[in-house]
Amino acid sequence: MSTLMRKMYRVNANSPVAKLVESIEQQTAERGLTVSRWQTNSKAHGFVDHITWTIHTGPRAVQARYQKNIVSSIVLHQIEGNTENCRAYRQLSRLLKAIQ
Repeated sequence: MSTLMRKMYRVNANSPVAKLVESIEQQTAERGLTVSRWQTNSKAHGFVDHITWTIHTGPRAVQARYQKNIVSSIVLHQIEGNTENCRAYRQLSRLLKAIQ
């Protein structure tokens, strides 16, 4: 199980979302890029999760807002789901297409 998958605690390891994340990790590694995920909870909007995924070159920043050399990025406003019908799957698919 990858490091990113361990951070996605609600995602089943055999789900379509998990397979998509593994594919993104593999594609970025082949191209010498890095994929990172940050999760924050915003009290201002009733504890809404903000999950930022970026594909970038260079080292990972401490927070998403400080990340440099971004190739592609998405922001989710809820925890990743497990099915192909969830919003996270659609957004992560776009992230994968950006590097292909």
